Amino acid sequence: MFTVFSRIKTIWDKQASYNHLLVTEKKLKKERQSLETEVKNLDDDDYVVKYARDHYIFTEGDEKAVILPEKNHKK
Repeated sequence: MFTVFSRIKTIWDKQASYNHLLVTEKKLKKERQSLETEVKNLDDDDYVVKYARDHYIFTEGDEKAVILPEKNHKK
């Protein structure tokens, strides 16, 4: 009887592990798809320029960037 219970528990544990791996696989596939999209976007010069302008205050030509201080919202 103990052997049967032990084998059933082993099967349940392996099933739980398998289900966890399936969830992890889905997450990784989604992340991979996102990264592949980002790689494609980085091959596009217009995207790179827009990204640089949005995130790194990149300017074009005679433009000047002015960084305004953030207001403190202390009460």
